[in-house]
Amino acid sequence: MNPNKLAVSLRTREDVTGHQIESVLLLLDHLRPFLVAPDAREGVGPDMDGGAVMAAATTFAKATDRLDAILDDSARWDIKEINTLHEALIATHTAQQAFLAAQTKSASEIIRPSFQCRPTLYVSDGKFLAVWGDTPAIVGTGNTPNAALADFDAAFYRTSEEQVKLTFEEPIPPTPLTVKPTRKKK
Repeated sequence: MNPNKLAVSLRTREDVTGHQIESVLLLLDHLRPFLVAPDAREGVGPDMDGGAVMAAATTFAKATDRLDAILDDSARWDIKEINTLHEALIATHTAQQAFLAAQTKSASEIIRPSFQCRPTLYVSDGKFLAVWGDTPAIVGTGNTPNAALADFDAAFYRTSEEQVKLTFEEPIPPTPLTVKPTRKKK
C-alpha cells in the first residue's frame, strides 16, 4: 500500500447510530421466526425446547431495550457537535486561505528584481534612488524608498532609451542609506 495514498475515514455519529440500529433490527428479524410462530417452524431445523424459545425471547427483549436506549439518547440526535465541527472546519479553511495568500505574496516579493539584486538606496535632491551596478546602472527613483524600489523593478521592463540615466556632476553619493556594521577591535 502506498503510504502517500492513505486515507482516514472518520465515521460520524449518524453513521455509528445507523449501523447500531441496523444491527439491532437485523437481530430482531432473525429472532422473529422463533417468537412469532414457534410451531410453524417444525422441520426447519433442530427441535427446540422451551428453554431455547425463552432464550430467544430474552434476547429479543434485550435487543428492543437497546433500540429504545439508542432512540432515547438525545445526544445522538443533537446537531450541536456537528455544528461545532463545521465551525472548526470553516475556521481552519479560512486560516489556510490566509496562509496561502501570505505565501503567494511572499513568493511574488521574492521574484522582484529589487529583492534579488538588492540595489543600494541613496538620497539625492530630495529623491530616493535605488541603484544597482556600475555605469550604466539600473536606477529606480521615487519620493519614498518603496517607490524607488518599485521603479527599480519597473526598470527591468524598460528599453535602454527609457532607462533613468544618472547625470551626477559628481560620482554616486558616497553614503548609501544602508549602514554597514563595523566591528569593534578588542
